[in-house]
Formats: sequence, C-alpha cells, structure tokens
Amino acid sequence: MRDWIIPAAIVLAIILLLSGEEHRMPFIPAESKLRKLEEKARKYEEEAAKYRKLAEKYREIAEAEKKIKELKAQLKEV
Repeated sequence: MRDWIIPAAIVLAIILLLSGEEHRMPFIPAESKLRKLEEKARKYEEEAAKYRKLAEKYREIAEAEKKIKELKAQLKEV
C-alpha cells in the first residue's frame, strides 16, 4: 500500500515544477523577491551617492564660509 506514495509524490513534484505556478513553488518567488531587493538596493545606492555629493557640496560651502570669516577678521585687523 505504501509502495505508491513515493512515486506519486515524485510525479506530483514534477507536475508542480512544470506547472510554473508560483504559489505552489516557494523557490520561484524567492528569485523574484531577490530581484526586487536587488533593485531596491540599487536605488538606495543611487540615492546614497546623491547624498554623498550633496554632503561634499556642503563641506565646500562650510570651508568657503570659514575662509570668508578669516578674511573678514584680517580686514578688521588692518
């Protein structure tokens, strides 16, 4: 009686693999979920690059303001 269980399970697994239905095959959605996460990671990396550039601009502005204050202080001394 138990002799038919293993072959039936194998046939069922093959049918599920060939059917392509994602809700029955958890490993296929995992691949699509991985792609979505990789896309999000790329977007976050692009956004981080924008913020790095912005931070560099603010550093440059802060240095320029510091230089202006120093020059103003030198003018007051003269």
